[in-house]
Amino acid sequence: MSASFYTAEVNAFRPGEITGESTYAWATDAWAAPPQLPFEEAATAVFRASDSGYRTEYAAGTVTVYPPVLERTVDLDRLITLAPSATAASVSVGSIRLINADGRWDQVAGAFSPDARPVRLAYGQRIFDATRRLWLDPPSSALVDLFRGLAQGWRLSETALEIPLRDASYWLQQQYQRNVYGGTGGLDGDASLAGQTKPRARGGTSATPIQQAAPVLVDAVNRIYQINDGPGSVTAVYENGLPFSFSGEVGDLYSGTTPAGTFRVDNARGLFQLGSPAVGTVTADVIGFFPAAGGQPAARDIARYILTEDMGLAADLVDVASFAALPAGRVSGWYWPSGDQSTGAQAVSVFLRGLGAKLVPPRGGRLRALPLRAVAAGAAIKAALGPAQIRDLRPNVLPAPLDPPAFRWRVGYARNHRLLGSAASEALTDERRRALRQEWQYGVALSPSAQAAYATPSDPEPLVTALMSKTDAEALATATADLWSLKRRLYDATLPVEVGMKLDLGDIVRLSYPFGNLHDGQVGQIVGDQMRGNDGTIVVQVLV
Repeated sequence: MSASFYTAEVNAFRPGEITGESTYAWATDAWAAPPQLPFEEAATAVFRASDSGYRTEYAAGTVTVYPPVLERTVDLDRLITLAPSATAASVSVGSIRLINADGRWDQVAGAFSPDARPVRLAYGQRIFDATRRLWLDPPSSALVDLFRGLAQGWRLSETALEIPLRDASYWLQQQYQRNVYGGTGGLDGDASLAGQTKPRARGGTSATPIQQAAPVLVDAVNRIYQINDGPGSVTAVYENGLPFSFSGEVGDLYSGTTPAGTFRVDNARGLFQLGSPAVGTVTADVIGFFPAAGGQPAARDIARYILTEDMGLAADLVDVASFAALPAGRVSGWYWPSGDQSTGAQAVSVFLRGLGAKLVPPRGGRLRALPLRAVAAGAAIKAALGPAQIRDLRPNVLPAPLDPPAFRWRVGYARNHRLLGSAASEALTDERRRALRQEWQYGVALSPSAQAAYATPSDPEPLVTALMSKTDAEALATATADLWSLKRRLYDATLPVEVGMKLDLGDIVRLSYPFGNLHDGQVGQIVGDQMRGNDGTIVVQVLV
C-alpha cells in the first residue's frame, strides 16, 4: 500500500421523474380522481472514490468510505492567461477516471448528472504505526485540497467513468445577458423584439456616464426607449449628436405627456421617453445600476457583482476579499446593447482588465481577483525553490506580444458605445463631431529602453477597458509597462507533489538553479501549474 493517496468527491443531481405506469388507488382517493403516477423525487448525491481506498475517522456516528475505484492518473492544468489583452478568467481543466468494473457506474451515469456541480480532489499521507507495523489512514482534517471546482458532463465507457473538471469560471461561459423581450407589446417590446436580449448597463457616474449607448425602442407608438434591464439613470439623450432637453423623472411613462423636443425618464426601470418622433440616430449617456447592489461605479465592485448577482455564482465560489483589495477609485462603466453575445467571462474581464487583474482558480475553489504586477522589492516569499526541491527545470516560451518586450502600451478608456460617423449633425462643432466618430481615448506608457534594446520590439493592440478617466488609464499603462516592457522569463519547475501542492497561483517564490541568471536566485510569481498523478509530480510555471 502506498503512503500517499488521492480522494475524489463528486456531487451530482437526479431530476424527478415518473418511474412506472399510472394506477388507480382503490379506496384511497375519490372515485374518478386522476390516477396516481409512480414518481421518484429529485435528489442530489455525493459519490466518493480513492485510488487505494480511504476511510475517515469515526464521527457523528459513522465512517465515510472512499472505495478504491479512482485511477491514480489525476490530470490537472491551471494556467493564468498572461497577455494583458486576454480574457481575465484563467483556466483550470483536467479529468479523473473512475473504474467501471462490473458496470458499477452504469446506473449512476444514466440517472445522475454532475454538470456544474462541485468536485473536490484531495491528497493525503498515511501514518505508519511502527508498533503494529501497518499504515493508518489519517483523519479527514489532514487531507490537503488539490482542486475544488466543478464537474462537466461525465462520459461512460465499458471500463471507466471519466469526469472532466473545470474551475468555477466554467459557470461564466454562459451568455452574460439572458433577459429577453417577450414581444407582447408595451414595455415587453413588439413582435419584432421577441427573443431579443435586453440592453444592459453597469457603472458610470453623473460626472462620467457611459457614453453614446444605443437604446432599444421598446414602444414605438409611445416613443419609449430602454437602456438597462434594471434601474438606470439617463443623463443625456441625443439625436445625431444634438441633445434633447430634460423634462423630468416619473414613475410611469404612460402617465402624463412629454413635451416635444424633450425627454422624460423612468430611472427605476431604465427607461426614457421622447416627446416627439426621432428621425435620426438616438443615443444616450447613462449610468447603469445592479437590480440589488444598486450603483457601483468602481471597477472592482462591478466585477464582483457581475459574478455574484448577474451570473449567480454561489458565495462560496467567489473570494470577495480579493476584490476588496483591488484599487478602489477606478471609475468604470460599460454598455451591452440588445443582441450582444458576450459571455460572463468576457463581461467581467473588461472591468478586471482595467485593474490589471486576472480571475484565477486557487486550489480552494473560490475565484480570486489577482493583480498581475512586477514583484515589488521586499515582497514576502512563499517558498524557496532550488536543486533540493526541483527535479527538473526548463525554460518555456512567452506568448506574443510579451516577447520581445513592447515599446509602448495603450489603454483605451471612455469608450463611445455607438459611433455616429457621417450621421453626426452638421450643427455640431468640429470637435464634437470628431469625438462622436472616435471610439476610444488612450492612456499611453512608452518604454525607450525596450525600443533601444530590441530591433523589433512589440507594439500590442490597445487594451480594451471600462475605465473612464485618463489618469486611471495612464496608471494602468505604466504598471503594464513595468511588468512587460522588460525581458521576462518563464520556467517550468518539476516538483514532488508534496512540495507543489503547498503552492498556489500568484504565490511569490525564489527560484535558484545552476544555469543562466538563476545561479544567485530570482524572485518570481507562480502563473500556472500542471499535475500528473501517475508520476507524483506537479510542474509549476514561474514568471521571473
